Amino acid sequence: MIIILDMILTQRAGQTVFKDLLESDTIDIEKLKQYAQKNSIVAEFKPLCWKILLGIKSPYRATRRYVDQANCDIYKRFHSTLITCRIIQTSTPISQQFLSMYLLDSHAIKLPISSTVKIFYRIIKLNYLFCL
Repeated sequence: MIIILDMILTQRAGQTVFKDLLESDTIDIEKLKQYAQKNSIVAEFKPLCWKILLGIKSPYRATRRYVDQANCDIYKRFHSTLITCRIIQTSTPISQQFLSMYLLDSHAIKLPISSTVKIFYRIIKLNYLFCL
């Protein structure tokens, strides 16, 4: 009985520490890392903690909306680029879509240049030669 009571008190203490850290205007990432390594993250705060620790969300409350909107815009641009270049389709599994976005971002895949762009590039080269 004492062990269970001790576990409940420890969990509540962990909740208050995470709550205090996450509700501050500026989250000290080092403190959050240290506390997360020593204690398990309370389920209620896991999504936000991991997003902050991984750099997906800003540790500054004032810039969180801006960072979220910027990440959303980046996602939309990657997604439309991959669909336009026919690397993915709307029916492609989401895991494959994310993998393709990651590979595009890390320059591991090259986007195909359409034949019209190649022809246009050749015309520009010819114009350059004739203008000399």
